[in-house]
Amino acid sequence: MAAGKFESTIGYQETCDALEIISGVAVDAMHSIKKVACNRKLIRMQAGDEALVFRLTCRLSDPALKGRISNLDFILKNSEIGIMRKEE
Repeated sequence: MAAGKFESTIGYQETCDALEIISGVAVDAMHSIKKVACNRKLIRMQAGDEALVFRLTCRLSDPALKGRISNLDFILKNSEIGIMRKEE
């Protein structure tokens, strides 16, 4: 993330925050070192494009906890991350 050109299309702030915590990289949609931007933009990948796919795999039992989950251990146990590549 820190070395390449990319565009954030993460739709929820909780997910942006979690990705910052596990990656140690804080970036915004304009590629500067700040924060992972929350951006609900729809994209269409072209052949050869790659995407970092990150998702939290659980729902919080108490919605009042939204935006307050910053525990690395919790995030690592309740997330999936991978690379998706659009083929020709």
